[in-house]
Amino acid sequence: MKHTTAPAHMTSEYQIIQWNCNGFNNHIDDTKLLISNINCLAICIQESKFKSNYHKNIKNFKCFYKNLNTTNTAHGGVCIYVNNMVEASELQLNTDLQAIAIKISFPIKCILCSIYLPGSETLSKSSLNNLINQFDLPYMLLGDFNSHNTMWGSEKTDQRGKIIYDFINENDINLMNNINCPTHVSLAYKSFSHIDLSLISPQIARYFEWTVCDDLHNSDHYPILIKYKDFSPSLQRRETWNINKAKWDNFQCELKGSFNAFNSINDLEEHIVNSIIESAKNAIPIKSSTVNKRQVPWWNHKIKTLIKERRKLLKKFKNNINSENLANYLKMKATIRKEIRASRKKSWITFCETNHTTAPVFMHCSRRIRKMANNRFVTELNSLTPRFEELQLTSITRTRDHIEG
Repeated sequence: MKHTTAPAHMTSEYQIIQWNCNGFNNHIDDTKLLISNINCLAICIQESKFKSNYHKNIKNFKCFYKNLNTTNTAHGGVCIYVNNMVEASELQLNTDLQAIAIKISFPIKCILCSIYLPGSETLSKSSLNNLINQFDLPYMLLGDFNSHNTMWGSEKTDQRGKIIYDFINENDINLMNNINCPTHVSLAYKSFSHIDLSLISPQIARYFEWTVCDDLHNSDHYPILIKYKDFSPSLQRRETWNINKAKWDNFQCELKGSFNAFNSINDLEEHIVNSIIESAKNAIPIKSSTVNKRQVPWWNHKIKTLIKERRKLLKKFKNNINSENLANYLKMKATIRKEIRASRKKSWITFCETNHTTAPVFMHCSRRIRKMANNRFVTELNSLTPRFEELQLTSITRTRDHIEG
């Protein structure tokens, strides 16, 4: 198991992201930039800060989440985004901890768990033991443990650090962290720490390599990249029906035989389904789909240059911690946020101006806009119905991709 520090744009290898993003909604653009530059299998998020049953969608990913509903203010919470090309199912946990777990195939079958342990809450070893005792496969336990121990690079060892250390030893768990790579920076105290831990079962530890990004991506925690060394690229492709090229004139579904010949409704259902599939094979071509890794539509060379400069300033602050270097880094963070907002606005205006004659129908736009507005109905759109009904359907996919990008 190797440990390195890596730039976020470095690789085409298949990876898992572990990240305390400190509020997912505020860092959705940073997340999209991060995953657009790597082959991402899954994203384990801590402090997602989603309200109630809400979560944010990412194109080509499905989301498993656990939110906190204790106050009106969104805080804490964990979630896991999984690439649609990877099989995954949620593992129901009986725990009071902020943890979400899924069974996933890489093709190695294992459990991926995202966990957040707030520093303000009491931690017991029994609660951690109860959590992993529910795992029936080798696992990765990834999260913000808010604990300090010299064994993983901290300058001191606190009580929580002792508890985590005993938990790791007693359960024969491997720690993936590199003591030379801090995972968190406190800009207020101008200090770096190692509070994000990556724990893994020894049975599968040899398959993974652990790295830390060299950019905070506007959080106070570094994204951690866990590379799966032997992932087969063929698993990132799947066959689907190419409906756009279907020859519907040739599509005929012949249900041969009498329905009375079947002993059960299940046998009849299977016969109907098989008949439809056989007919589809003769009329609908098969295509092999892949994950779309294009850049977000508002990406430009200026943002790329600014982000590169931000990484340099962060590295300079890390090597020489003082107020001047910190101020330069914070100033660049604000500049990038401003530039991204301006670029997003310009990109959307340009898109609308160049697609006014090929815009999708009203109902599709209405659904998308309501979703963007957290399902608050936009009454002003009602007057646009006659206009949209006359327009073509050809840009539905393009509009969806632009909004989600």
